[in-house]
Amino acid sequence: MKKILYSFLAIVLGLVLSGAGCNQDAYDPEVFDLGVKIGSHTWATRNVDTPGTFAATPESPGMFYQWDRKVGWTITNPFGSTPTGITWGIASSATTWDAVNDPCPAGWQVPTIAQFLSLFDPSVTKEWVSSSSVDGGVYLGTAPNRIFLPSTGFRLNGSSAPTFYSNVVQYRVSQNSYAIRVVDFGDVLPLHIDSAESDPLTAYSVRCVKK
Repeated sequence: MKKILYSFLAIVLGLVLSGAGCNQDAYDPEVFDLGVKIGSHTWATRNVDTPGTFAATPESPGMFYQWDRKVGWTITNPFGSTPTGITWGIASSATTWDAVNDPCPAGWQVPTIAQFLSLFDPSVTKEWVSSSSVDGGVYLGTAPNRIFLPSTGFRLNGSSAPTFYSNVVQYRVSQNSYAIRVVDFGDVLPLHIDSAESDPLTAYSVRCVKK
């Protein structure tokens, strides 16, 4: 009887661990909120959507964020904000992203330049992809510790519509109003990476790193 009970418990435990994303051979969307470890940092598997929340899927662009502002802007028209009724175009002069304005969920933060660039270390596996459902993007890391960065475009200051480039992945980081620009020409690896200062009022996607 004990052997039967132990066997039953072993099967149940195996199912629980499998459902939790343990012992997986490939990317598992069921382990979103735990993040994945790449190098010395744990990364969110999805972009930030409304302030304090993650997007529903890794392919979702989430919302766009201006420098040092905890206001999400829609990536498609009609142009709108969360919270609602916020005025576009109030620039911050801060040189680092103030913690009170960080749009990442609790326990996460907008990455530094060094943290974001660590994703493109030569030791990190990279794979550029493109499909009808996702207009370009890159997988980083080795399964199961892997994240997908969709090509989300950006919204220029004063623009009434977002700008998209199918082979450009651009994300905000937490220093000096910089936006990281990760560029792949065609599908050639290694990727060309550029961290360039951007207009603080231009809005980009945010991918969080664990505090």
